[in-house]
Amino acid sequence: MTPLRARARSALLPALATLAIIVGACGTAATSTAPTAAPTTAAPTTAAPTAAPAAAPTAAPAAAPTAAPAAGGTLILGGAQGVPQLDPIILTFAYEEPLINLLWNGLTSLNQDGSIGPELAESWTHSDDLKTWTFKLRTDVKFLSGKQLTAKDVAATMTRVLDPKTPTQMRTQVSAVTKVTAQDDYTVVFQLSSADAVLDVAVSDIAIMDNDALATVNTSPNGSGPFKLAAFVPDQTVKLVRNEAYWGPRPSLDGINFVRLADPVAAVTALRSGEIHVMPDLPPGDANQLKDNPDVGVLVPDNPIQTPFYELDNTTPPFNDVRARQAMAHSVNRDAMLEAAYLGIGYAAPANLPLSIKSSGYNGDLAPYDFNLAKAKELFAAAGVTKLTYWSVAGAFPPFRTTGEILQADLASIGITMDIQENEVSTWAEKFYPPGKSYPGLVIPNYLSFTQADPLFILNFWLTKGCECNWSNAEYDKLYQQALAEPDLSARIAIYKQMQKIFYDDVPSVQLAQSTSPAGLSKKVSGVWMQPGGRLRLEGGSIAP
Repeated sequence: MTPLRARARSALLPALATLAIIVGACGTAATSTAPTAAPTTAAPTTAAPTAAPAAAPTAAPAAAPTAAPAAGGTLILGGAQGVPQLDPIILTFAYEEPLINLLWNGLTSLNQDGSIGPELAESWTHSDDLKTWTFKLRTDVKFLSGKQLTAKDVAATMTRVLDPKTPTQMRTQVSAVTKVTAQDDYTVVFQLSSADAVLDVAVSDIAIMDNDALATVNTSPNGSGPFKLAAFVPDQTVKLVRNEAYWGPRPSLDGINFVRLADPVAAVTALRSGEIHVMPDLPPGDANQLKDNPDVGVLVPDNPIQTPFYELDNTTPPFNDVRARQAMAHSVNRDAMLEAAYLGIGYAAPANLPLSIKSSGYNGDLAPYDFNLAKAKELFAAAGVTKLTYWSVAGAFPPFRTTGEILQADLASIGITMDIQENEVSTWAEKFYPPGKSYPGLVIPNYLSFTQADPLFILNFWLTKGCECNWSNAEYDKLYQQALAEPDLSARIAIYKQMQKIFYDDVPSVQLAQSTSPAGLSKKVSGVWMQPGGRLRLEGGSIAP
């Protein structure tokens, strides 16, 4: 796996974001090819595969603007990162993510309430066996060059995504797709090798491009979105202006600028002074200080799905013994770690599950893996564990160090020695990535960030050969394929709960929380929001005078 568009996208620093271990959702597809049934006439275009998040924000969101928004103005987004390139399919760093919805469009789009709605596709249908999906396109969309956007562009983009030579992890989300064809100018047909009940969700991340203009994507990207490129200095600045010929609602903003500042401290200073309006990846300490600031607010998603966790090698001692893994699950003080490392932004994972307690698919019937050092000591003794090593990263991600020190002290109180070793990013990753490597006795902090809240895009990380923890469970894999082929949401949720029960019993990894990397936002700005996976949506923004 290559980096999920730094779909670490929004959580880890750029060095970490380039690593494949920061993975979103990597799934497998069945190879059987049953005959395709006749298309259905249903498949509502706006039905959400998951229920809309109902939870209140975990930290104070940006307050309402202090004055009524006015049309015009330039929104300035600043941070310690730069944008190295503009191709939305390759997508190398988290800082590039907000550009997707500004310069491009997908077939479908994630709405703020968590539902999937139409964008380039006006409607879509699927066959009874979910192996053929047909999307009907809008007829009024043009690229900046004036070229009409047609089904051929969709087919060309999807073919590029599916090409193994293309460095993109978006391919994992559509891995069951075998062929995409233009039936006519405005009808595109997806053929799949196995059923996929959430293909309409998966394609929302994929920007449809003019493949004839790939060579100039970094100088004059020929997009179809609400903004267009005015200037680009790689790793320094991106300047966008409103696309006056945009087919959709006219943006309020005249333009949006991305600027690189010296470091996070400089970026926070610029945010406080009003030099910039938005700062992604706001350090948790600054987020806590800004919660009561009269000029700046803190923006987080209602249902964060970025997941800090510990990877354990399930195939070598001591963690090939489930008792050692259960002991680890009882050794982590999740509430203390969430508060100390993430300043309480998010939710602890009480039952050691990868889904948020706010997810519609969460299995609330499972008892907590409570912080119980006496129980942990008993299980460690049964598994013969006396010493462990915490294999971490030097400097790049402070929460790794914070949670490691809490764990180290708690383990020491029950006679378990854990040595903390911090390494350069490449050395850290080489030890356990790609999946299949042995790392006996190591506890490895890692971070997952997903773009979609549907449990299918989260639970598939733990499929066989997916997780670096080297866990393999045939029943879990089988249930995943059943869920993927199940069009009924309530039936899918029942399957998700079965998968979580297997995860709960086997403890393939130790889940700490579902958190997020907050953004700082001027209270003069409205209409900006954050997806569950951390992507900032700026296209509807406006600035009060």
